[in-house]
Amino acid sequence: MGFVEPTAIQLRAFPIVLAGKDLIGTAQTGTGKTAAFALPILTLLAKHGGLRCLVLEPTRELAAQVETAFRDYGRFTDLRVESRARRRRLRETTRRTQARRRHSGRNTGTPARSAGAAHDESQRDKNSRAR
Repeated sequence: MGFVEPTAIQLRAFPIVLAGKDLIGTAQTGTGKTAAFALPILTLLAKHGGLRCLVLEPTRELAAQVETAFRDYGRFTDLRVESRARRRRLRETTRRTQARRRHSGRNTGTPARSAGAAHDESQRDKNSRAR
């Protein structure tokens, strides 16, 4: 991936994310903003088996970029990433979510898609309990 030294945003973000605190950061394009939160999140997820992470992005394109980055950064781990931003994969993802729920450590998506999928899952859970 070509990392030699952390960038300014990464140096500031790593300790904050590793401490479990909320973070809002801005930096120019190409400065490693995604790595600034993704790498420490991967570290935390690897240490804590039951921990989950939800990353919300404002657009499908950004959600897809973050999904790709998480896959690349975590390729040598047993952690999985799941995106709910792609319309075509949403139904397939929703069907498999329950089976994969225990194994997926990271979810990326747009706020509306993630909320919609969570609502659909809760409705299915309610319907299955009512029977």
